[in-house]
Amino acid sequence: MQSIRWWRVLGGGILAALVLVLIEGVASQVYLGELTRILAEHELDLGMDTRGTVAGLGMSFVAGCGTVWLYAAILPRYGAGIRPGLIAGLGMWVLWFVPSTVSWSVLGILPGWMAAYELAVALVAIVIAALVGAWVYREPDVP
Repeated sequence: MQSIRWWRVLGGGILAALVLVLIEGVASQVYLGELTRILAEHELDLGMDTRGTVAGLGMSFVAGCGTVWLYAAILPRYGAGIRPGLIAGLGMWVLWFVPSTVSWSVLGILPGWMAAYELAVALVAIVIAALVGAWVYREPDVP
């Protein structure tokens, strides 16, 4: 069994993070005004100052690298191809996106429709990001 190639995880993670930022940024335009209003009711804001932007980009980077790392970890078991990328994307969605989105909904901050929309967008985004990151990580000698 080969060791994980960390430079490829980093490169794939950066590209995966960019994919996440782009897809979720565009998709969030659907509910951004409503989300701003809802957060204001809870005396919260989107925090899109410099700290908020850096934190958001940082979390996207962590999610991207985590997804590519998961792909690299399962690659020997599932072999090369699209399947391990799909599994890594679904795994990160379950471990990363579902808990936080459901928590915000259970706390009454996100209405159900918004949480469902965000989960659907996140699933599409993380699967595409996983496939892009897997493409960067790919190992030529894996069957």
